[in-house]
Formats: sequence, structure tokens, C-alpha cells
Amino acid sequence: MKFKVVIAPEKLKPVLATLERNSDDAKFQVSESGIAIKSIDPANVALTAISIPSEACDFLLSDTGEIGIDVSKLNDMISDAATGEPVSLELLEEEMKLKIVYGRLNWKLSLISPDSLPKEPRLPELDLPCMAEFESSEFVKIVKAAKKVEDHIRISMEDDKVTFLCKGDTDKVEATIPITELRNAKVGCGSALFSLNYLEDVAKPSAKAGYVKIEWGPDYPLRASFSLNGGDKAGVDFQYLIAPRIETE
Repeated sequence: MKFKVVIAPEKLKPVLATLERNSDDAKFQVSESGIAIKSIDPANVALTAISIPSEACDFLLSDTGEIGIDVSKLNDMISDAATGEPVSLELLEEEMKLKIVYGRLNWKLSLISPDSLPKEPRLPELDLPCMAEFESSEFVKIVKAAKKVEDHIRISMEDDKVTFLCKGDTDKVEATIPITELRNAKVGCGSALFSLNYLEDVAKPSAKAGYVKIEWGPDYPLRASFSLNGGDKAGVDFQYLIAPRIETE
């Protein structure tokens, strides 16, 4: 199988860091149209789906197939790649290794048999009742503030605003965004509770995106999505599904 991609490290690093939070290993679905990866955390609470279209790469030549990669090791190997210093990944099929080149460094990473990795999770089609798209810097700020109070946050929508409410035993923090200040919205009445540990995993890579879109509703998972580092090329698309917290009386 042929596979070679050249991509900017500022696009690849957030992908690997995101996948690493779920598992050390991941199955990369590769084709001439790009790279797709799905993973789910060990507690089956958060599903992550990442798409790197061919247009987001400096170069891509690939047959259709699967590659099993230790994302923790790969992330470590490319950690010193500087911004603007393209990273080349090439499959050496006979050696079952991935050749990694950037600058003067030339690595070889042993691959994992895709058959030994868990089956890819299915990304369900959901029509969620509430949607808000706003600046990712605001989302990062809200999650960071809420983490200082509790480990979960309530997200709700009314006719004229979206509210993020975090209440601890003694402390409380609240943020409100008027509907008129959203870049895009689907107005519905909905309120649900979500773990901040998982929302923090969304917030970290979204910090360098311009906008983040969240969709949710009562008894539904939250769907968060954004595109990262588009520049003069297509961006890398991130999508997360996070199960709601079970509410007790």
C-alpha cells in the first residue's frame, strides 16, 4: 500500500495530542481524499472524530487502507518540529514502519497491526435541538473558569441567550451569551449537564480555531466541532460527542 503525507506540524500536533487523551494507539483510515480517525475514551463517554482532507496537506499520495499508529510515540517524535517545518510521514510497508522526516531528523516508527486495534466507533447522525457557534476564545475562557469551581457545567438555551452555569458547594460561576452575539444559532429550549474534564479536552485544541460550534439538548450528547489552522489551505476538522452527566435529584 502506498501512503505518504507532508503536513504542517501545527496541524498534526493537535490531532495527535487529542487522540492521545483517549488512547496511545489509533487506526488511521487513509485514502487519496485524506485521513480520518475516530476514537473513544475508555469510559465510553467521549467520541472523537478527526478529518484531515487532502487539501489541508502540503502533499498526499495514498491508496485506500488502514494504518495502526502509536500516537503517543509519534507525538513525541514530532514534538520538536518547528512551525513552518513540514513533517513527512511515509509508509514502509515491507518493514511495517512509518518513516518520519522533518528538518535533519529521520525517524522510523514501528506500526501496529490495524486488526489488533478496536473496531472504529460509529458516528451517529443526530438532529440536536440547540446550537450555538461563537468565538473559541470565549469557550476556552468559560471552561477554564468553571474548572475552578466544579467538575461539571450546565449548558442551557432560552429564546434570547445561552447560559453556562457551574455551581459548587460554596462557589458559582456563570456566563451568558446573547443570541444576537452568536455567529450562528439554532434556537431551542434545552438544558443539560456535562463533565468539564471532557469539555476541557475540546477547549484545548479549539483555542487556535476562530470559532467553535456546540449542539446539545436534554438527554442528548453534546456535539462540539471546529476547524483548525486553515490558513490558505483547508483546515483539519475536529468533532466530539460527549455524553451528558446523569442528573440526580
